[in-house]
Amino acid sequence: EGLDQYPCDESGIELATEQLDALLCRVHTQPWSEDLQRNLVQWCCRFLIGRCAHDCSIMVNIAFCKPSSMTDESAMLLSALRYRQFSKASRAGAWYRLTVVDVDRKSSQKIPKYATQLDKYAQAYYHRFSASIALDSGAVFPAATSADEAKPGACRDEALGGHPGAIIFRGDVVWKRDQGGPRGVKEFAFLRWALDDRDCAGLVPSLAGYCTMAGERYIGMSNHLHGLHDPAVADIKMGTRTWGPDADAEKVHSQSEKAKKRTTGSLGLFVGAAKFRGGRGIGDFERVGGMGGRELQNEAEVADFLCAFLHTSALRDSALSRLQDIAAWWKEQEQYAFYASSLLLAYDTQKNTECKITMIDFTHAEQISEKSQDLSGYDVGLDNLLRIITGLAP
Repeated sequence: EGLDQYPCDESGIELATEQLDALLCRVHTQPWSEDLQRNLVQWCCRFLIGRCAHDCSIMVNIAFCKPSSMTDESAMLLSALRYRQFSKASRAGAWYRLTVVDVDRKSSQKIPKYATQLDKYAQAYYHRFSASIALDSGAVFPAATSADEAKPGACRDEALGGHPGAIIFRGDVVWKRDQGGPRGVKEFAFLRWALDDRDCAGLVPSLAGYCTMAGERYIGMSNHLHGLHDPAVADIKMGTRTWGPDADAEKVHSQSEKAKKRTTGSLGLFVGAAKFRGGRGIGDFERVGGMGGRELQNEAEVADFLCAFLHTSALRDSALSRLQDIAAWWKEQEQYAFYASSLLLAYDTQKNTECKITMIDFTHAEQISEKSQDLSGYDVGLDNLLRIITGLAP
């Protein structure tokens, strides 16, 4: 069915994985049909055949007969038993036989078990040098040490945007609760796609795994705050439209009205939540937006906030450089449009030297075939954010 044309190496596996990921997106986003069911059954069969190959073994038998005592009858007997003679003279008298064993067919009832095995193996490998805790699901996560929890201003157990329980920070991986349905599929599908796009490496979180924990499903990705001892963080929602093309009329109306009242409509960006030290980095932590912070109403207030947040030339220069990289990648790629996505800005307040910026929140990442289909206004937000930071007073 075309799979025989795939290369017999990692590139062939990647092509098959892309097709399977695309099918999973169709299953979660398209009406059920006979064609969809047939494709799903075909891929389940292919998956189970692959597991047969994955679990089989090769048994090697070695037999030795002195050349001086080898007769034609002995050679015929060994050949009948599928033994072959080693070709090198140094191994004269040695015969070998290879047998493929454990080739029993796999039951479809094992698919749920098989589906999580690779994630568990990957997590064990990623954190093989870290202290770890075993959760009731059987998945393994790096444990948060008491030293981590004691760090001043540590944000590892704080969801800045106000989603308690939805974000779990564990070392260099952050686990975000799968929102389920089309939104969860879109976020996972984009992060999986991004693994194969080298140009966006470092601009978006790297997919680290998928697991079930305490009855909830989580998507694992690289932790943007890892290594920051006393982090200042800002979550800036990007774009003039926060609703995707599949939004119903009621949501379009409510979101467009909200955008008009915020800087979303005028600037294509909105500071959803931020935490930083006032007094040019030496004061107490202050908050903007999110839980307990004031909401910024216009460009002047956004500029004042950015001036206080990026209070050194090193922070501003690094932020501009990072934004330019993101803008360059966004303009070149024509596979996705990002609605209701954010930029996460973070730096260590003990150093105040480098502002790291990463794209986050992809539950409304919509696949497109050409740039004209992107109606998010993400570029408007990028252009204005670059312009405002460039114009900040020294």
